[in-house]
Amino acid sequence: MVSMKETLLRDLRDPEARAAVTAAVVALFDRWHLGERDRAILVGLSEASQGALDEALRRGRGSMECMGELLAIGRALDVKFRHHAELRDHWIATYPMELGGRRPLDIMLRGGLPGMREVRALLQSGQEKQRERPV
Repeated sequence: MVSMKETLLRDLRDPEARAAVTAAVVALFDRWHLGERDRAILVGLSEASQGALDEALRRGRGSMECMGELLAIGRALDVKFRHHAELRDHWIATYPMELGGRRPLDIMLRGGLPGMREVRALLQSGQEKQRERPV
């Protein structure tokens, strides 16, 4: 598997590329109906940075690895709930059985990057299972 560092990070020194990733992450946060505090924590910014999250990200603050994981989670949700936009947009705030009563959002907020990877792995393992089922 190719890591974020091997793919996107070297290209994100360009301000236009970073702005595009920032816009995609902010749009994802809007879809998920997240508040400023949760947005800042998810991209690795301190609470002092919350007020100007969009601008802080454009200026190169925040973790590109976290943003990459968040975008991968967004893509996995798009696939899993391709015919159910409301489920897609609210899934991170629900209590899926696969997570034993834990909300994906809480796992990501408390666990940081490893928590995001756990949520992404769960979503992607579900996609693999769907592909394996006979039609």
